[in-house]
Amino acid sequence: MDGDILSAPDVQGRLQALKTRFAARVKGELEELQRLLSPRQADAAGIQRAREAYEILHRIAGGAGTFGLRALGDEARDLEGRLQPLVEADIASPGLSDRLRQTLDDAFLARIHGLGDFLESASPLAAVDPREPYLPDDDDEPVATDIPQVSPTRVILADPDVAQASPLASRLQEHGYHVQWVQNPVEIQAIRAGLPEDVPVAVVADATLQAQLDDLELTGSPNILPVIYLAGSDSFELRYRLAESGAGGLFLRPVDIPSLVDRIEAALSEYQSARRSRVMLVDDDRARVMHAQAVLASAGMDVRVVVEPAEILAQLPAFRPDVLLLEHRVGPCSGPVLARMVRLQPEWRDMPVVFLTAGPGDIDQDALDTEDVLTGPLTDRSLIAAVRSRCYRARQLSRQLSRDRLSGTLVASRIRQAVAREHAQVRRHGRRSVVAILDLDDFRQLNRDYGHAAGDTVIRSLADVLRQRLRSSDLIGRYGGEEFVVLLPDCTDEQARGVFEAICRQFAGLAFQSGIRAFHATLSVGLAELGAFPSADAALAAADDALAERKQEDRESVGVWRADE
Repeated sequence: MDGDILSAPDVQGRLQALKTRFAARVKGELEELQRLLSPRQADAAGIQRAREAYEILHRIAGGAGTFGLRALGDEARDLEGRLQPLVEADIASPGLSDRLRQTLDDAFLARIHGLGDFLESASPLAAVDPREPYLPDDDDEPVATDIPQVSPTRVILADPDVAQASPLASRLQEHGYHVQWVQNPVEIQAIRAGLPEDVPVAVVADATLQAQLDDLELTGSPNILPVIYLAGSDSFELRYRLAESGAGGLFLRPVDIPSLVDRIEAALSEYQSARRSRVMLVDDDRARVMHAQAVLASAGMDVRVVVEPAEILAQLPAFRPDVLLLEHRVGPCSGPVLARMVRLQPEWRDMPVVFLTAGPGDIDQDALDTEDVLTGPLTDRSLIAAVRSRCYRARQLSRQLSRDRLSGTLVASRIRQAVAREHAQVRRHGRRSVVAILDLDDFRQLNRDYGHAAGDTVIRSLADVLRQRLRSSDLIGRYGGEEFVVLLPDCTDEQARGVFEAICRQFAGLAFQSGIRAFHATLSVGLAELGAFPSADAALAAADDALAERKQEDRESVGVWRADE
C-alpha cells in the first residue's frame, strides 16, 4: 500500500531522531564507565565493576554501527575485547586481580575517556538516495522504527559482599534487568543524578545498609521504587524496622530469584499505574472544571473533561478512565441518573463514580448512601489526595476482577475483549496490529518431573519476561493453563516475529530450581495480523494454527500465519 511506504525525508528524519537518542544514551553510559573504572580497584569488587563496564561497552559496540558511528563501535569493541578474559574468568582465579590491574592502565582509561570524542566528531547521517531504500550494513543491528525495543529496567544492587552480589547480579541480568552494583550506598546518588526523572529504578539492598539508605532519603525520589531488602536471618525486630523505613519487601538468603523478580515487577506495575491515573470529569461549569483539570494534571493524572452530558458515552471507550467524577447536576441532567445511564452498558457496569457536591443537601440521600461522594469545598491538596486514593482503589478492584492470580496478566475473557476492540480499530482505521499465542513446551511433562509448584514458577517467570520485553501499549493475557495471548497494536507480523524470537531466547536461558535439580523451559509462538481476518476469533484461530505448526516442526520458535499456507 502506498500509505505504508516512507519517503526519503521521512526515513532520514526517523534515522536522525534515533541517532540523536542513541547519542544521548551513550553519553550517560560513558559517564557510568568513568564511575565504574576510575577507582582502579583490583580486588573482587573491582572485578565486578569491570564486568558492568564490559556490558556497557558491548551495548555501545553493538549499536554504534547502525547509526554510522563505526569508529565509536570499533573502539568500544576493542576495549570490550580487552575486558572479556577478565569477565569470563572465575572470580576466584589466581592472579585475576593482577591481570585486572595491568588491564586498567593509564592508556586503557585514556581510551575510555576518549570515547566521547567519537560522538562529537561524528558526521550527520548521509542523505538517503530517494531511489534506494535505506539498508543497514550486514554487521549492523537492525533499526526498529515502528516497534522500538523496550529499555531494560534498571536495578541497583547495594551489597558490600561481592561473593553474594556477583551471582545475584548475574541471575537478575538473565531475567533482562540492567543491574548496577554498588558497595557503598552513597554511589546511588551519582547513578540517580544521571537518570531522567521518569525512569523507574528498583533498589535491592542488603539489610545491613538500611540506615545508610534511609539517610539518602530515597523515598523522596518519585522514580526510586521502595527498597527491597535481603537478609541472612529473620526476626520480628528486623521486619518491624524495615517496615518502619518504608521497605518494599524482605527476602531471606539464599534468595528465591523468581519471587524477587515478581516483587520487582509488582512494584514497577504499581509505579506505572499510579502515573497513568485517568480521570473523566463531567461538569458544565467551564471555569470550575478547568481549575480542577489543572489541579489534577499537576499531580500527574490524565484528565478528560466533558461539559456536555450527551458526550459521556462517546468519550468512555476512547479514554477508559479509572474514575468518573460527576457534578451532582450537569445542566438539566441529574448526576445519579447519568451514573445509572453509564452502567446500563455492561462494559461500564463496574465503573467507579464519585459525585462532587458543595454540601450534603445538594444530592439525593439515596445516592449518598450508595455512591462515593466528595463534599466541598475542597482545597487543591485534598482534591488531589481524594481522587488519587479513589483511582488507586479502582485499579486494585479492577485488577482483582480482570487479572489472573498466578501470572498477574489479564484473564482470558478480558484479553479476548481487548483483541476484539483492537480488531474493530484495525478494520476501521486500516492500521496493522498483531495477535500472538504463546505456549510452554512440554509443560505437562515439566509438571510431572519437577512438580506443580515449579510449573507455577515457570508461568510467573514467563509473565515477568513478557512484561519486561513488551511495550506498555501491548496487552498480555493468560489464555488457559500454560498458554498466553499477547496483543501488539501498531505492529507488523515481521516486527512481532523479531520481538518474540528475542523473548524465546531470553526465556530459554533462565535457570529454574526444584529442590537440588536445575532445569530450563522453552516456549513456542504463533502470530497473525488482525487485519487479515473478518473477526477477532478468526485471527486467534489463525495464530493458534501457526503455533500448532511450529510445535510439529520446530519447538522453541515463532510461526507466522500466511494466507497461502
